[in-house]
Amino acid sequence: MNPVSKKLKPNNTRADGPAREEDEEDSEHERKSVEESITTQLKNRMLASGEWLRLQKILMVKLKGSEWEEQLRCAAETRALEPDNPTLTKLIHHLRPIAQNTIPSEIKHEISTSIEQFIRANIEEEDDDDDADHQQLQNNNDDDDDEEEEDEEAMEEVV
Repeated sequence: MNPVSKKLKPNNTRADGPAREEDEEDSEHERKSVEESITTQLKNRMLASGEWLRLQKILMVKLKGSEWEEQLRCAAETRALEPDNPTLTKLIHHLRPIAQNTIPSEIKHEISTSIEQFIRANIEEEDDDDDADHQQLQNNNDDDDDEEEEDEEAMEEVV
């Protein structure tokens, strides 16, 4: 093979080159993965405790009969009457972002505050559990220390 005809590959080992971009992408992917995990754990805890259902009921009561509901209904009717005859799935995909983005800010704030309170209460519970576990472990260590002292005293008496 003719060495002149070989194509040279670019050097990707520079700190400011593509290798660095890959590290940043990996870091971003890892951060998103952690966020998704925390969100899933929070939602599962809220479901298990009944908090999710309670907040859904509050949201439904606040939105029922509101201007938001009327605007969403009009958007649904307008889209449903378009000539392409959208399916239910297409309607849902069209309406979901509209519904989410037009919820009144005071209602969003109220729900967000409730979620924050739930998180704080659960973090404090875990901290209390951790403190209790730590205290139990400390007590066990103290008991072990007492037993060691008794053993040492007994050995001194024997000697």
